[in-house]
Amino acid sequence: MTIPEQMLMYGKEASNRKQEIDRQHYTIPNQRPKDKHCGKI
Repeated sequence: MTIPEQMLMYGKEASNRKQEIDRQHYTIPNQRPKDKHCGKI
């Protein structure tokens, strides 16, 4: 299951889960939001 693709499909509902997933996967404070998008896509 590819999480990024599902987010593009669902959209708003996925955005809420995206934030939770980002917090779990990207717990590093040094990581920037732009890096997150580049890494996911």
